[in-house]
Amino acid sequence: MRILLLGLLLLSLIYPKISLYAQDTLITNYPNSSSEWHKIYQQDQKVAENIYHENGQEWMTVKYAQKGKQNWKWYYENGNPYFEATYINDLLQGTYKIWYENGQLAEQLIFKDHVENGFAIFFHANGQVAMKGYYEEGKMVGKWEFYDENGDLPSGIWEWSFAAALEKIRVKGRLEDGQPIGKWRYKGTANQGLASQLVFEEMLDNAND
Repeated sequence: MRILLLGLLLLSLIYPKISLYAQDTLITNYPNSSSEWHKIYQQDQKVAENIYHENGQEWMTVKYAQKGKQNWKWYYENGNPYFEATYINDLLQGTYKIWYENGQLAEQLIFKDHVENGFAIFFHANGQVAMKGYYEEGKMVGKWEFYDENGDLPSGIWEWSFAAALEKIRVKGRLEDGQPIGKWRYKGTANQGLASQLVFEEMLDNAND
């Protein structure tokens, strides 16, 4: 058995396409670009995909595991991370992160079955915390904290965009010394632009009581 395994290892070194895992890579161009798109197979099963920026830097990687699990990562052209999330059977599960192009974390949330559940924190591009609190089945619950770029408690209209779609408002309401008051409107992360996207409108006068 040891001789057989050694022989297979030597063959895989001499002939790269021969391996214990029968791995093959299909290389094409990503649609409408000259970026390389690598699809990696083992025993005819797709196990990973990699897309590269035109400068050769990784743009997207996804690893496919058993039971419908997919680990996704995206990168800016400068090499900094952009997006990281796990999908199971096409539903967001667990930790979800998005970064600004300068490398600063922009959002970190927890998902359960494609809906925000658990602690969430959002940052300004300079690294200052912007808002943090808890979601329960997509709803903002309990005490939320809000800060401006200088770390002060803001007053007036508060608008916060999705880090992945700055033209779209995630949260909008009014603050008084960092306390939410009056009517607030906010949206879920998943299914953006679709009728199934969660949208909430609430009176949050007593949200921090």
